[in-house]
Amino acid sequence: MTPTSVRTVLVAGEKADGVVVNYGNFDIAHGADLPSGTTIEQIIATILITRETAASAGYQVGSTGVTWVDAATATALREGLATRRVDNVLLVSPFHSAIALAGAAGESAGYDHTALLCIEPDVATLAVVDTADRVVTDVRRRFLPDDDDEAVGALVEIVSGAGAMKGGPQGVFVVGSGVDIPLIMPALVDATTLSVGAPEQPDSALARGAALAAASTELLTPTAIELARTEGRAAGHTHIALLCIEPDSATYAVLNTYDESIAEVRRRFLPSDDAQALAALVEIATGVDETEGGPQGLFVLGSGVDVPLIMPDLVAATALPVTTPERPAVGSARGAALASASVSSLASSTVALARAAGESAGYDSTALLSIEPDTATLAVVGTTDGLVVDLRRRFLPHDDDEAVAALVEMVKGVGEMEGGPQGVFVVGSGVDVPLIMPALAEVTSLPVSAPEQPATAPADDVPPARSSLFASSTAFLNGSAQGATAPGQAPPSAKTRPVVLEARGLCKSYGSGDSAIPIIHDINVQIHAGEFVAMVGPSGSGKSTLLSILGLLEPPTSGEVLVNQVSVAQLSARERAAVRGRRIGYVFQSFNLLAGLSVAENVMLPSLLAGQAGRGQYDRAVALLEQFGLTGRANRVPAELSGGEQQRVAIARALFMAPQVVLADEPTGNLDTKNGRRVIEALYNLNAAGQTIVLVTHDRSIADEAPRLISLLDGRIDSDERHVRPAGAAWRAAH
Repeated sequence: MTPTSVRTVLVAGEKADGVVVNYGNFDIAHGADLPSGTTIEQIIATILITRETAASAGYQVGSTGVTWVDAATATALREGLATRRVDNVLLVSPFHSAIALAGAAGESAGYDHTALLCIEPDVATLAVVDTADRVVTDVRRRFLPDDDDEAVGALVEIVSGAGAMKGGPQGVFVVGSGVDIPLIMPALVDATTLSVGAPEQPDSALARGAALAAASTELLTPTAIELARTEGRAAGHTHIALLCIEPDSATYAVLNTYDESIAEVRRRFLPSDDAQALAALVEIATGVDETEGGPQGLFVLGSGVDVPLIMPDLVAATALPVTTPERPAVGSARGAALASASVSSLASSTVALARAAGESAGYDSTALLSIEPDTATLAVVGTTDGLVVDLRRRFLPHDDDEAVAALVEMVKGVGEMEGGPQGVFVVGSGVDVPLIMPALAEVTSLPVSAPEQPATAPADDVPPARSSLFASSTAFLNGSAQGATAPGQAPPSAKTRPVVLEARGLCKSYGSGDSAIPIIHDINVQIHAGEFVAMVGPSGSGKSTLLSILGLLEPPTSGEVLVNQVSVAQLSARERAAVRGRRIGYVFQSFNLLAGLSVAENVMLPSLLAGQAGRGQYDRAVALLEQFGLTGRANRVPAELSGGEQQRVAIARALFMAPQVVLADEPTGNLDTKNGRRVIEALYNLNAAGQTIVLVTHDRSIADEAPRLISLLDGRIDSDERHVRPAGAAWRAAH
């Protein structure tokens, strides 16, 4: 669909929450005699003209958000903006724009939650938007009939159920793209007892939504900021320049290392051509010396790019010292840990307690151990500035003795942590700290203390004791992984680890009586924590059916599936769904991403379906995307991603609920060889961090690399082999 016009709105307010200063409508010229690329040039010219017009009227444009009707045009526009070196333009998906509008409308009306109905010519999406943080808590999507009357009937049916959605919306806000909203509003109003509203200017509504979304988007993640400030403080800089590079964009800022101020932030798209992208980065680095704030160094952080490869060019471009994390591949993870220390993993009150304890004891820094019923966080807190460094987070086993052993193991190495702590301070929530203090004090030479009156009673929001069915799972995100092996240390035998998934006597047939078609016969298999298991077999051997049954997506005809050694056979459908949603992650061959949701929203989808939502969920989704090199894709829609990128998003979604086991059904089946290898690489990296992986594949070269290979033939296990590797050896050869 070739765009015919560009609608613009100029909105007052730092967060684009003021009055509309100006509307614009620019026609796009088309013709066979016009050179290729003219449409994109006209759109870029419109952006620049709008900025110049605003400046001449005395307005300073802080951010520019652009949304679209056609995804292909957005992709071309991104390349055009990169080539023209146009800074600080954010491309915002139509659905994300609509969410921003609904959040603003809900805030104006005093709603806690607003139902958003986003209508396109052939599809409608109904979602509940939390007013406070603009997070979506429930999503329903439906394709619309071609017949107009039938389509309106479908919309009426959708809206009639809005009041029963999760979150309890207090109103409905209707946004359209390519449809006549005023024409169908009366029918929607009649369909629900909730108040129904729409933008005053429907034609330019999404443009205003893009402005709202762009104004509230943080161009730099807390991960990057904390990592750069830590680097700057270590080097003695008062200001440091931060360059964050992603595959298609670069963000540049100057940070004060001792307060929260940021002197300047610029974001620029990078050309798809590697040489041109490098030239753009060199141009940014060349101007570092002259930027506001007077930085004394440049810190480079990359996500999904090879930073060491481009470092020589950046070093040559500026007289300032240029640094990067010693291990770029884990730099983002360490930064996330630093950032989360002051955001979510450690409460500010807990850090304040540790600082007070350290000050009272005369320590320069104190190791803080914060224990909850199923997690423990260990970090070093500076007494003077409260800076948190070297954060380590770990899920605790369900068994009390094993949990105490895990805490003992954490405290053993406390003396070697960054910052050189001189003592350990233990704080608990929902746990009996005095009961475990003797065990902790015995394993370290540092003095170990706790508050004089620790709160041992569980807080109101502490979940009830877990059953073995919901035992703690591998922590891949910002934490140590149970089952992960330290460098140079021999991995424990798989058979000595807990069984997380088991099939006993599984049989599956389709049909009944004489017409029944048997698919699998008497399957018995155990999957141990931390294993990487590949299943292979010819078409019709039953491998995908077996995976589907193990994933609780369909029931067996006979036999049973056990999760954490507990049978699910007697569970209700709702209970099985809860086990599946919390303990099992599933990666499909066809990606199964929702086209109307952004990439981040797709990753968050499991939590939305489980009734969990909030800023924390969104931040977790972005952090997962960052670990897969996809941070720059968070606000895009799936259609803008390559097949390999979409599959990595699907893997991130499978990991979102921290499952014990990830089941991947032919994840490379729709990909070319290069992207297929990247996906397999991602799965092996997860396994190296302790995640249990079960992979079904038709590709024998992939299967043969697995530490454990199960071959199926005619619905039965033909062989089950474990490959013994030398201690410390990589699971597979480099590709």
